[in-house]
Amino acid sequence: MDEAQTIVVGKKVHRPLLDNTTITDDLRVAREELNETPETREVALKVLKKMLAEQDEFIPRVDDVFLLRFLRCRKFDCERAFKTVKEHYKFRKQNPDIYPFADWHRKGFESLHFQFPTSQRQ
Repeated sequence: MDEAQTIVVGKKVHRPLLDNTTITDDLRVAREELNETPETREVALKVLKKMLAEQDEFIPRVDDVFLLRFLRCRKFDCERAFKTVKEHYKFRKQNPDIYPFADWHRKGFESLHFQFPTSQRQ
């Protein structure tokens, strides 16, 4: 299979979806349009994690990659990102047919009904 190619149209660069390289234009867009800099990213993640730790409505994921999705879509406004995270978990709870394992982290891996191989044969 051929690798996807980068396409340039005028000043716009269209890269393959799974291309993880960061170019100067990415950093400019992050800074100018999303208010994202290394400093604001660090501060916003700490604030959002604190807000999530203080609520007791749901048990959220708190890894940086997951939370950055919400911060970026709300241009690093922590209040709006927090509200979006709450809405995300509310939607998951209201739609168990879409998210059948929405609360697996509360029950543990046993709720997934996977059978893991054991080192001892029976």
